[in-house]
Amino acid sequence: MDENQNTSMQENKALMSLSNNTIIFAERSQPSITNSGLSLLGKFISPKPVAKALVQQILSRAWNTRRPWTVVEPGRRAKNMFVFLFEAVEDKRMVLERRPWTVKGNLLLLNEWDPDTPMNLIDFSKCALWVQLHGIPPSLVSKENVGQIAATGGEVMAIEYDSVNAIWSEFIRVKVQVELKSPLKPGVFIPLKGKQPVWVQLKYEKIGDFCYKCGRLGHDRSSCLEKEVTKIESTEGRHVPVYGPWLRVDSKLRDCFSAAKLRSQTANEQRDKSQEVCLTITNPQEKPEDISEMAMEFQESGESAKTVSQGTTVVSDRRQGLENLQTDALSKLKGRVDEGAYTSASNINKEISLKGDNISA
Repeated sequence: MDENQNTSMQENKALMSLSNNTIIFAERSQPSITNSGLSLLGKFISPKPVAKALVQQILSRAWNTRRPWTVVEPGRRAKNMFVFLFEAVEDKRMVLERRPWTVKGNLLLLNEWDPDTPMNLIDFSKCALWVQLHGIPPSLVSKENVGQIAATGGEVMAIEYDSVNAIWSEFIRVKVQVELKSPLKPGVFIPLKGKQPVWVQLKYEKIGDFCYKCGRLGHDRSSCLEKEVTKIESTEGRHVPVYGPWLRVDSKLRDCFSAAKLRSQTANEQRDKSQEVCLTITNPQEKPEDISEMAMEFQESGESAKTVSQGTTVVSDRRQGLENLQTDALSKLKGRVDEGAYTSASNINKEISLKGDNISA
């Protein structure tokens, strides 16, 4: 017998030896948990732990199933993972069809679970979300165009399209599967021939917490590792933050551009308000030192208007502070704001005249 035949026989004996080592498993101690027909495996996308009792409490009200269900926490190593056990297939199907679900802003991912697959091998890298498309020009409304726009946000799973009324609808709903590692798609510019492009805003339903800085699900701005806020250029050439509450369906803000205009308008109003008269003295009987104390007291109170004593009124903006009110001169009244020091009203160094006991601005 040559050497090759000897090696082959030894390998066959080893294979036979392994095949004869049959393991007989005991019956499963918890058959209901491993019943793939009635169980779902869930995971919360959150940096913080989600309590089992809170999950049971909130989802019991949200799901409102026909039959009872229970939740099992696999263990500490399976962070924020839970097994949901149903008594009725209809309840399980309803929970899956009405995804996504959130608990205190934490997004819950749900998957069918094959008990022959270890939990750590279940894919939780994607999530199905319902998205509303706002602002599609009526001339471009078609199911095909809707699908192309929706595809920018993820893999299109379903489109709710009414061919008769779609052109008049405020928005069109689509279901997309998004990659959790990628930022949410905030919207898309639609080119128009001979005109400026139109922005179509994506608004997400039941989205849970997401980052206004990078646009990713599962964390907020305070814990984001990105250094810069993600911005987009408007048709006017302005760079504005693209992520914010306007990506939620319950936000009254239309999109990132209208939100930026509102912020600019509010800032201008505050700037104009901070240049109003900050001190008006109408009582000639008040002494300068008393006026100084009253002004300081008013400044600390932060009120926009306060009657210090009969006939004496102090008026100021909440952001404004009195730098110094000297009783011996009272020549200048200065305020301090973020942009620097200035005197109230439109004049940077508005003088305060002192006529005996009668002080007027």
